[in-house]
Amino acid sequence: MSLELEAADKFPMVYWTPEKIRRLSIFTVLLSILLLPVIRFTVKTSPHAVIALGDFAAFYPAATIVQEGNAPRLYDWPLQQEVQKRSTGDEKFSPFAYPPYTAFFLRPFALLPAAWAKTLFSLLMLACLAGSAAAAARHMPVFRSHGWETAAFFIYFAPVFLSVVGGQNAALGMLCYSLSLWFLSWNSKRGDLYCGLSLGLWLFKPHYPILIMLPLIASRSWRILTGFSIAALFYYFLGIPVLGWDWPLEWLDAAWFFSAKDLEANASYMISLTGFLASFSFHQREFLGFFAKTAACGSAALLLWLMVKGFKTGKIENPALRRAQLQKLLCLAGPAALLISPHTLFYDIGICIYACAPFIRLNDDKTVTRLVLLLLFVAAATALRQWLAFQPLFFVAAGSLFWINHSKTK
Repeated sequence: MSLELEAADKFPMVYWTPEKIRRLSIFTVLLSILLLPVIRFTVKTSPHAVIALGDFAAFYPAATIVQEGNAPRLYDWPLQQEVQKRSTGDEKFSPFAYPPYTAFFLRPFALLPAAWAKTLFSLLMLACLAGSAAAAARHMPVFRSHGWETAAFFIYFAPVFLSVVGGQNAALGMLCYSLSLWFLSWNSKRGDLYCGLSLGLWLFKPHYPILIMLPLIASRSWRILTGFSIAALFYYFLGIPVLGWDWPLEWLDAAWFFSAKDLEANASYMISLTGFLASFSFHQREFLGFFAKTAACGSAALLLWLMVKGFKTGKIENPALRRAQLQKLLCLAGPAALLISPHTLFYDIGICIYACAPFIRLNDDKTVTRLVLLLLFVAAATALRQWLAFQPLFFVAAGSLFWINHSKTK
């Protein structure tokens, strides 16, 4: 998140002067460019590093299965494990449970050796992150005209940085969400349609855009729904050559199996309400049922609250006020989707950046210092995640939702 720097006589910035922030940002970016190649060739000594592992260990075998003509067996777990071990040499099994059209897009990576494929994938995610920031800069003052500061922020924001270099696809989701916010700000019929298309293209992780769409549907934003439906139909037809016309049934069965296993294995890395409570229940098995019911009730209540927000937004008669509330609703829906969806890992917290950005003004020392402290907290929570019983970034997502809800609509 870059800085909207106001005149020093109006908003005092004595310590965090614009010149100091710019110098620190340039130094950070240049140092990262120099260090990343070194990290790339030394991470093999750290087998637990996200940079060395990441989700690409699951993406590459899925791409290989489709490339080798075994698409009908895409969700055959033993086959996935065998292909993964053969192609990446990774003994730890990382199952692929994304929709089949995701494997269709990943297929070209199977033409390259795994190491080169992952490097290319990370570069593409870096481009997606840059694109998401560029889209945000078009309508969010806090990003505008401060490219060095924005780049440095994303380097310091550890979950997003690790997701890019570690082979996750979180940056692509951030691009879709950022574009949807930008298109909605156009305040036009075409912008609403493009907003829906952007959210629909996010359906490679269906749980997020579907949850975000529900309050928008409640607000009777039909053009957004139309754009979303066009992208959904495109993805559906794209999945037919991979698994046939009834592929959603097979995928849902695989996703359900994966979700249960993933919750047990990665609950302490999750920032959803379900994952947060599950991280405690796995240490207190006698309370497993209680935590499960609490998570289900809490998620349902949060979704209901969001739907009511959407319904009330749709009832506003003043066009300008309705548009402002609709934009705020989309900002609220981002963090809410992270909390409601059972499968939300720490690197997905980047969605909160664009959700909060429209309400942020970093124009005095106190506010900038708070941001620096937040970055330190986020970095510590990310670095210590393997030794923590739960993921503290849950409070960042929950705090973002609370803060946006109580922020004034501009």
